[in-house]
Amino acid sequence: MTVKEPGDELLDPVAAAIRLGVTPELLFHYASRDTRTTLGTFRLASRTVGGRTLFSEPDLDAFDERLSEPRSEPGARRVDCEAAVTAHLRVEAGGGCARCGRGVAVENAHIEPYSSSRSNHHRNVVRLCAVCHAEYDRGLLTREEVTTLKHVLVQRVCDRLAAGHSTTLRELPPRARLHGRARDLSQLVAALRSVRSVVVRGVGGIGKTQLVLHGANAANTGRPLVWVPLEECGSEALLQAYVAAAAAKVGDGDPVSVLSGVRACVVLDGVERGGCGLAAVADLVERLTADGQDIQVVVTTQARLPEIAFDADLPLAALDRTASAELLPGDVDQIDREDLLDIGDGHPLTLRILAALVRHLGDASAAVDLLKARRNHPIEVPGRAAQGPRTSLDLCLSVALEALSDREQTSLWVLAQLPAGLATGLINPRNLGMDDAVTTLATLRRWHLIEDQPLWDERLITMLSPVRDFVRRAVETSPPAGLGEVRVGVALCIAGMVAHLNERLIHGGEVRLGMRLLDRELPNALSILDLARAGSGAEPRLRSLVTWLAFSLQTYFFTSGAFQAGLDVMRVAADLATAAGEPFEALELLSQLQSLAGRANRPDLAEAALRDARKLAIGDDPRSRGVLLSMEAHVLHADESYWARDDTATNAALEAARRSFDLLVEASDGKITHRAALSLLQQACLLSDARRPVEALPLLDQAIAHLRTAEDPINTGAALQRRGNCMADLRRPEEAMRSYAESAVLFHELEAMEYRSNALGEAGLVLAEHPEASCPPEIGPEIIVGGIDDTVDRVVLALPSVAVPGNDWSHNLTRKICGMIVLASLSANADCLSHMAQRLRLDVAEALMAREPEQSRQSGGSIVTRHFGALAWLCEHLAELPEEQGCITVIEVESLAVLVEVVFRGDLRDQMFGWLARYLSERHGLVGLRPGELRAAVDAIGFGRAFALDRFDLA
Repeated sequence: MTVKEPGDELLDPVAAAIRLGVTPELLFHYASRDTRTTLGTFRLASRTVGGRTLFSEPDLDAFDERLSEPRSEPGARRVDCEAAVTAHLRVEAGGGCARCGRGVAVENAHIEPYSSSRSNHHRNVVRLCAVCHAEYDRGLLTREEVTTLKHVLVQRVCDRLAAGHSTTLRELPPRARLHGRARDLSQLVAALRSVRSVVVRGVGGIGKTQLVLHGANAANTGRPLVWVPLEECGSEALLQAYVAAAAAKVGDGDPVSVLSGVRACVVLDGVERGGCGLAAVADLVERLTADGQDIQVVVTTQARLPEIAFDADLPLAALDRTASAELLPGDVDQIDREDLLDIGDGHPLTLRILAALVRHLGDASAAVDLLKARRNHPIEVPGRAAQGPRTSLDLCLSVALEALSDREQTSLWVLAQLPAGLATGLINPRNLGMDDAVTTLATLRRWHLIEDQPLWDERLITMLSPVRDFVRRAVETSPPAGLGEVRVGVALCIAGMVAHLNERLIHGGEVRLGMRLLDRELPNALSILDLARAGSGAEPRLRSLVTWLAFSLQTYFFTSGAFQAGLDVMRVAADLATAAGEPFEALELLSQLQSLAGRANRPDLAEAALRDARKLAIGDDPRSRGVLLSMEAHVLHADESYWARDDTATNAALEAARRSFDLLVEASDGKITHRAALSLLQQACLLSDARRPVEALPLLDQAIAHLRTAEDPINTGAALQRRGNCMADLRRPEEAMRSYAESAVLFHELEAMEYRSNALGEAGLVLAEHPEASCPPEIGPEIIVGGIDDTVDRVVLALPSVAVPGNDWSHNLTRKICGMIVLASLSANADCLSHMAQRLRLDVAEALMAREPEQSRQSGGSIVTRHFGALAWLCEHLAELPEEQGCITVIEVESLAVLVEVVFRGDLRDQMFGWLARYLSERHGLVGLRPGELRAAVDAIGFGRAFALDRFDLA
């Protein structure tokens, strides 16, 4: 951003960093530390305007010029780059060698040799591994190549800065006035401008959240904030889903890579409140701050976290008495003020509630007397390591709570059940029992018990976690009249809202909006589910609401990939239904649990669900027997090894699925219900896996028609992908491509990532094998990039199970990559190919190389590492080839053909030779080129002859 000042034009830190070609961290280093050269000492000038740090263009340009001054006298000892410069260069190069990507023996290399330039200017230094550095020193790597490489790196940094500067992520907590924290704010701002990881420590209510909000705003580093309230993350799966949802607002792909692409600052707020566990938080911090990622992490916590190594540790002490006094009413006399300050002990939230109590009673002396009279509540200072149930904060909260009417206490309890806050644009407070919501919420705000902020065109009402914990304990201990009915009403309202988002949006055509809203409301839904579960023994209606919530969330769990969270919910709901003597409900829930277990690759849980289902007293009810038979077919099918499948096992599973369908139709008087349509889909999948497409197709067409009528996008997409597989097996490629395209579009809209890449990968291989088939226009660049990210993400997830050094990995990983390469190359999208090349290089090949032993690294890695490195090279090479027809050389064609011959095996090699012939024919003018000609030319090399394509005139 540019700010106009009289006679000058000032830039904010991001714009200034882009002008210098550095990160804001290095910019602030230059502005806060002296740079020393042989010509003197100097520092980048900055200006403070309205509390913001700004820079002028002339100052930036003059400083940039002086950075080239020599750092040492001729013949004197060489001066190394400053640590801040090296840290910037490491980020610039992605944590490894800027040229080859290796992450070992990486060092600073001067583009213009230090011996002649004596310059450590950041644009004169690049990170290279020892091998590339030696090649540059020997002249095997030219100055022009390294200069071009450096230019690309600097431009990438600038692009990421610009992207982050324009990115808006999840709504932030409201920012209130900060009292008495000038020194803490200065320390935090300095840390945010210089290091990658920061922890802010202090008791609950001491002001950690507000300090981080103000610090991020004042630091002005251009990093978009990703705010993760850990209290809303009840499991590791939910923590991952939270981060993934934030990243999805920026772009598709691995969440860490996406957030790194915009230089995000991820705030993990309230470690001790998170049900996900410290180990999950520590693992996330490690991944976010790994070398090669440009992400900053800020953690707030009440206790020390020795398990995590932070770059900066900022403990928050109590406010001093002067700052504390600013939070109390100004007309309190000295004696009462001192008493109130003693009680508050520098704790901001306690002091605000004390101020509200004084205003409520109209007399400070009365407030002090009331507090001192509570001898059964000993006052303990908030300066302890953590809050407990007998601190002065709790004492003040108890007095505040008693000052509220029953109606206001009940409203406060309702808000305490919503960890993600009450979005008034989604839920009218009246529906939660707040009849006079405006007055009630105003009263709670005056007591500093709640906060609100704008959200869309309405408000988001939130509550600090120390207040929430107290309210839950206090109200449950001494409930106001009618709380039981309110509990049912709140659970009914939230369950109804979730059902509305599922039925009217996700299953009603507004898929992406429904998914985004459920991302926001999931913590509330899970909180209410826990509330209903806890009260279900005394109130049967709450047990029914648990079932309703579980069914309303099932599509979300399948689509978002939050399989573990879904498994937990289905297990709770099934157990409650079983205990309540509702076998039919329990059976349906166990069926959903089994399906989720299949997606989560947990066959043990799928079999456990079937065992529990067999124990249910379903009698002769045809619908229940049909569901149980479908579960039996699922396990029979899953138990088979792909290579050991035989007709006996397949036929047994098929027979169970067919009997299931017949019983379900019988139960509905001959109609094909949604559940029966799923049984048809199950039969079709069994037949498709058994390579019996002729039998599968009519079942698929019948299932698709019913699933579309039922507005079930996830299963419709799955059925369309299966239809594409069958059409491909029957060598009907155009029909296969239409089915794959329709499936991919559905999955893209749902943001169902793995499903999308499965459909796209198969579509790409059909194009490779059938040159007559065309790619439907619906598969555009946005969907292809999404499929690329899905595919690489799957490879990254599989890496821990790949032995290194080694030569064994899942064949399906390579197939999916090849399918995406075909799609991207035949659509002439160099940007997609470049994106895939970078991700394969940085996220896969280099990750594998880092695990190789030193001797293996020196020889280029073992087979698995070289394999994925070759795929990355293939994408890089395709992206760099000129688009003009007739410009490709015989050497370039030879390199592509030899790679296909060496890297691929079996049917996949045949398919990739088919792709290469089609690619060269369509994109580079080798019209009519046949795969056999390419293979013959490669075979000729083995007999000592030159690679040649006799029918074509290649340079």
